[in-house]
Formats: sequence, structure tokens, C-alpha cells
Amino acid sequence: MRTKELVAGVNRIQGGTLTLMNARVVPMADRPPGDDTVVVEGGVIRAVGKWADLKAVARGPVHDLAGAAVLPGFIDTHTHPSFLGRALLGVDVA
Repeated sequence: MRTKELVAGVNRIQGGTLTLMNARVVPMADRPPGDDTVVVEGGVIRAVGKWADLKAVARGPVHDLAGAAVLPGFIDTHTHPSFLGRALLGVDVA
């Protein structure tokens, strides 16, 4: 599944459950690498671990990522101040 399709799928099921399996989960905390499954409920990561341990709680669509990397908790804060300025040009404050 392509990244854009997966993101679109997650956005469509914000109130539902989505499981990503066979992934290369890159931990953001002090956690050893090796997890391969992420369970998302209502747009929130509920579980990260091994498929063998989480398959019992995997509900909703299960997507096989074929080893693609997943970065739970990664927040892209990259921005350009000029984008904010341009966005404010269109604000109607009346």
C-alpha cells in the first residue's frame, strides 16, 4: 500500500481501528527495536509490539506493510514562517 493511500485510510477511520503489521517500527523512546505491529484506535496509537502478541486485539483493517518503516510518535515540526504569513493574508477578520 502506498503511503498516501494509508494516510488517507487512517484519516477516514479516525473513530475506528486500524492495524499495521509486518512493519519495521522505529521506536521514539527507550525501547529496543524489533516490534512489527502498531494498533491505532480512533486516531491514537493504542499498542506497539509483536504481531504474535497483538493479533488478538487487531480489529478493523489489517495492513501488511511488507517491512516498511513506521515511526509512531514522530511529529514533523518543519515549517516556514512565510507559509503562516501567506495563510493570514486570506483570513477574514470582519
